[in-house]
Amino acid sequence: MITTWNRTYTVTRPLAAATYVKGRLVKAATEEIEIQATIQPLNSKEVLLLPEGQRTKETIKIYSATELNPGSNKTKKNGDTIAYDGNGYEIISVADWSKMNGIKHFKMVGQKIDADAGSRE
Repeated sequence: MITTWNRTYTVTRPLAAATYVKGRLVKAATEEIEIQATIQPLNSKEVLLLPEGQRTKETIKIYSATELNPGSNKTKKNGDTIAYDGNGYEIISVADWSKMNGIKHFKMVGQKIDADAGSRE
């Protein structure tokens, strides 16, 4: 990874899963962290690897030494959200690329979230 391309980005990390209280959604508490990363759009081959229903959504790839957390249907917990270009992108997948060249780093994929709904578009 070329470290001179890194920029500082703010990540919002849910501390727990959202819950329902008396039928109303209560968002989980969050914390903000800053990471050094490089962000790029997906190339056409990477877009084809996404599930069909997600291929038209704005999607980015993030390379960083800091591992971000993807959302989980099993735990009902949202993924970390990275702020990029005035928008939030929820992390949907993480791959450990440390074995590629011995440098600790991860490749994460994030999808733009709908600010009004608080979920992926």
